[in-house]
Amino acid sequence: AVVDPDRGMAAQIAGCSYNLKEPATRYQPWAEALVKQYRAFNDFMAASGLPLEVQQKVRAHGKRQDLVMCTNVGGAVRLGCDAILDGLGRVSRCSLEGRAGMSLDLSAVEKGLRPMAPAPAVAILRLADNYIKAFYIPWEELGRWAQIHLAEYGKHRVLVLVEVMAEALASSGSKAARLRAGAVAAAEQLLTANKGVNFRDTYVRATLVSYGGSCRVFTAVNKHTNRSVAIKTIAKSSQNAEMQRVRVLQEVGAMLRVQHHPHAVKLLDVFEDTKAYQLVMPLLKGGELFEHVASRRATLTEATAATMARSLLQYLAHVHGLGVAHMDIKPENIMFDCQGAEGMLKVIDLGSAEFVLQGEQVPHAFGTVRYSSPEMAAHSAGPASDVWSVGVVLCQVLTGRVPFLKDSDPETLAFIKKGPEVKFSGSTWRSISEPAKDCIRQMLCPQPQRRPSACELLSHPWLAAVAPQTAIAPHIVHQLQLFAGLSRARRMMLGVAANSISGSEASMMAKHFLAFDRDFNGTLDYQELALATKQAAPDLSEVELQRLFAALDVDNTGSVDAQEFVAGVLQVALQPHQTRTLLEASFKSLDRASKGHITKADLTEGLRLASPSVFEALHSSGSLESELAEEFAALDANGDGIVTLDEFRAALSCPLPGRQGPSPLGTAKQPLLQASWQLSAVPLLVAFP
Repeated sequence: AVVDPDRGMAAQIAGCSYNLKEPATRYQPWAEALVKQYRAFNDFMAASGLPLEVQQKVRAHGKRQDLVMCTNVGGAVRLGCDAILDGLGRVSRCSLEGRAGMSLDLSAVEKGLRPMAPAPAVAILRLADNYIKAFYIPWEELGRWAQIHLAEYGKHRVLVLVEVMAEALASSGSKAARLRAGAVAAAEQLLTANKGVNFRDTYVRATLVSYGGSCRVFTAVNKHTNRSVAIKTIAKSSQNAEMQRVRVLQEVGAMLRVQHHPHAVKLLDVFEDTKAYQLVMPLLKGGELFEHVASRRATLTEATAATMARSLLQYLAHVHGLGVAHMDIKPENIMFDCQGAEGMLKVIDLGSAEFVLQGEQVPHAFGTVRYSSPEMAAHSAGPASDVWSVGVVLCQVLTGRVPFLKDSDPETLAFIKKGPEVKFSGSTWRSISEPAKDCIRQMLCPQPQRRPSACELLSHPWLAAVAPQTAIAPHIVHQLQLFAGLSRARRMMLGVAANSISGSEASMMAKHFLAFDRDFNGTLDYQELALATKQAAPDLSEVELQRLFAALDVDNTGSVDAQEFVAGVLQVALQPHQTRTLLEASFKSLDRASKGHITKADLTEGLRLASPSVFEALHSSGSLESELAEEFAALDANGDGIVTLDEFRAALSCPLPGRQGPSPLGTAKQPLLQASWQLSAVPLLVAFP
């Protein structure tokens, strides 16, 4: 195999001769060339500080599109690792000798990239190594492999891994199967962390609010933080227990994968006992879609419907981009986090979700009959099926009627399977605008391959007309510059605070975040942030913009999610009483045992739970202990080894001696959240008409 810089790396790896019955004595040339290319890329980045002219040099370097789109070597390495995993997964057949060759290739790449690769990228390489060990094992050897690794991985993890690998083998190693494997592994890890823990030790005053065939939903209160939550309990099945477990892990894994979007619901905790699984989420007090509309006692206008549809499609564009399809979009699964016009739309219940890429379908996926698409009625579905469901919901919102509905579910399903076209007849539709009808017509296109994606629909004139036009206010740019001066541990701490914010303040910041997300993927890339920032500070240099972006991108993924954005700007968005409430909530989230104080171990564990990927990266770099020691010393005013709420609040709000008002966030010995907690409340962003 000879590396061709104009071909995709994944295609080159897939084309390597791993299926030959030849002993592998030397790694393939693609591995050597890849490491050499990254080293050259790393030299460019290290020498330049990322100014514009160096980016232009990188764009000319080897014509490698997966390299030129990133602005840091860590992001480039991660993209490369993803391509390695993708390439290995696309090798259709592989001999024992071929797997040995793969292992040597992977070892060569890991050895070359480890000095410059962030921990998450190395983790991807380890995942690839698991694929080499398990994915290509012949069926007759799979059981023996599971026995060998039982002690290493644990019974449940091995069963999940074998099930996922077997499914992946049946689907020729699709990327969606690998996404599912990674998500299921993350869910298993979270469940293992709470092994033996009774959820009733933390969550009290449980009240049943709804129930179905296999699950019940309770409201409860976290006795440590006094935060109201919703707990979905899934009763364990006496039959097909392992299959049910895999399905629950898939739901949890899907939630973890998509939860950073403003319209997604965060997963707070997961438990398992002998009778059920418990999934803990924030309590959404705004009710379901039609309950929320009724509670506002206002006429449901076409503009309101368009805003709702835009929110749904923003969510779907995000999850579809991550390889997840919801598969059960309906009014009951559309809720709001609080009452009133400021309520943020949230999509719940990923129990039917599937891992599938845009343009692809999976068999046997099914949601709710009246919202099912023609392809779902024919026993296959994909991301396009979610778009159809939004169209049905939109018809129901605008007219009060569900299209294609017959006297019974079997009749409705049979009719939908034929691929009916929506008809805008009747007096109700006469009051609906033509752009609205055109948008619905496109959503309800019977052929899934012709149905626009969620991302494409967001550019439709009817939906674009309700999109807010915003820009960052100048003082926010200054706040971001201060934020960039913090250590990564300090920025992680702000992430804990961002997790605690809720209500209208969270809604306002989330809506502005979405306004800056021009490609609708649920994250901000460098270009999107630069475009918004330049409007407020046109003289900001390229180097400074890069520094701001790198500071916000705490987990080093090459993009900024909603929580990272809120962490960077929330300090100038809150009134003093809101700041006090937020500080108390942040303290309680760290004081998980309700001792009335936190220790250094509590601070460490709190950051680990809030930002696992960042925590792992810090731990791997060796800087974690020193940074946390400095941060804890800043909080512990009397040096007694514990931090009380009063110390926490005082350290994070008082100015430095000799200064009027807040001190700069970048000061070396300064507490995590000090500086701009005391800034006067001014509008976070400026809206343009």
